[in-house]
Amino acid sequence: MQRERIKYLLEKHAANVLTENERKELEVWYQSFDTKEDEHIIQFEQHSANKRQKIYKNILEAIDTEDSGKISRSVLPLRWAATISLLLVTSMLLFNYRAALYQQLLSATRRTVVVPEGKMQILTLPDDSKIWLRSGTTLTYNRFFIGKERKLVLNGEAYFEVEENPDKPFVVQSGPLKTTVLGTSFNVKALSGLDIYEVIVRTGKVLVSDSLQVLATLFPSGRISLKNDQQLLDSTNVEAYLQWREGDLVFDSSSMEEIRWYLENRFDVRIELVDEVIKKHSFSGDFTGFRLDQILKMMQEIHPFEIVYQDEKQLIIRSPRRIKNELTQ
Repeated sequence: MQRERIKYLLEKHAANVLTENERKELEVWYQSFDTKEDEHIIQFEQHSANKRQKIYKNILEAIDTEDSGKISRSVLPLRWAATISLLLVTSMLLFNYRAALYQQLLSATRRTVVVPEGKMQILTLPDDSKIWLRSGTTLTYNRFFIGKERKLVLNGEAYFEVEENPDKPFVVQSGPLKTTVLGTSFNVKALSGLDIYEVIVRTGKVLVSDSLQVLATLFPSGRISLKNDQQLLDSTNVEAYLQWREGDLVFDSSSMEEIRWYLENRFDVRIELVDEVIKKHSFSGDFTGFRLDQILKMMQEIHPFEIVYQDEKQLIIRSPRRIKNELTQ
């Protein structure tokens, strides 16, 4: 095959515009490389690393045969240097091309689930794992689990029952926390807007890490919490906590700031917390079945605060002292 023809086909191949006949022509030419003709050097994506080594070996053998006794291998003739350069450049271009195709494939098969406020959703994944998604939660994953991991990205709260697969770990990325399991059930909370993250294990064992190190290995009832870069390891009543899957509204030493997120998504309202002190107040209790106004009234009995209704969907919560100060000004 003439050099110009080879160059023409290589350029079309790099641009991914080869016709079927041209592709076959290039394939035939490649297979004939064992004849060791000067022009016959190429690498494209279908060929394995063994093929690349074979090509390079044939180049060196051809050099030794043609130039034996005249030139050392360390000083290659210009045409062979150019050929090797072409091989390396082509390999690099095709590697980048395949990487771009892989990213396109990941994008095309990515799925994002957004649970509306006031709703809960149960999702079955490609591997038959099940997820209970709380209202206001967003979950992103690959619908075919392409790659070495079954990776998901969570913002909100979800409970997972994972099918076992030792060859493909199940990974949940929730803000700075990465939870890795093989087969187990666990709950993950990721309230990124509040910088609150939590993992609770119901069955099995999970590994929790950040971008730098392993933070904890959790067993049943084990919990790791991360808030404002403060880490806490403890245990909790898992079954009571997971009542939210049945629609229950239960809090266990939860801050007002965290409870606001749940109330907003449960009742489709917007709540503004004016005072920093109020945000840090903690509450515990089972508020299942109560209306929003009833829940707030019960909470007022524990930590007094004032409620200002802007309209049906917006309200402000602030301390009584702030109200009094504004009235006296």
